[in-house]
Amino acid sequence: MTIEELAQRMADKYDLVPSAALSMSKEFQRQAARVDGLTADESDVSDDQAYCIEYMISEPDETLFDQDRDRIETAAAQVMKLVDRVRDEDGDLSWMIYSDSDLRRALRHAAEDSMSVRELAQASGLDRDAVLEILGAED
Repeated sequence: MTIEELAQRMADKYDLVPSAALSMSKEFQRQAARVDGLTADESDVSDDQAYCIEYMISEPDETLFDQDRDRIETAAAQVMKLVDRVRDEDGDLSWMIYSDSDLRRALRHAAEDSMSVRELAQASGLDRDAVLEILGAED
């Protein structure tokens, strides 16, 4: 199996942003290969490497989750304050939300820490599609 195939399986199984699942899978494969004294081959993930990758993805750090959730909620609250201010001015509110770099950074960081799309949406107050759009991911 390729690293892309494994990453997609992880994204589906754990409701992860696909690009984050791929990034994590590549990093965890490199780590697993290094432990075995091998070079990671993204075109041929061994069963042992796949097991290690899934284990690492399935065991997220709860402390990191709490920090990520705080970052997202803070960034989302700032965006919503701006949205409230311009709501009556017929501005493009969706553009404002999607273009906020603090919110994007907070969402990306949390996604790369294995936070699920559902959790990202819940913490940010956005819907699932908006989270995936902000992060440039596809369903």
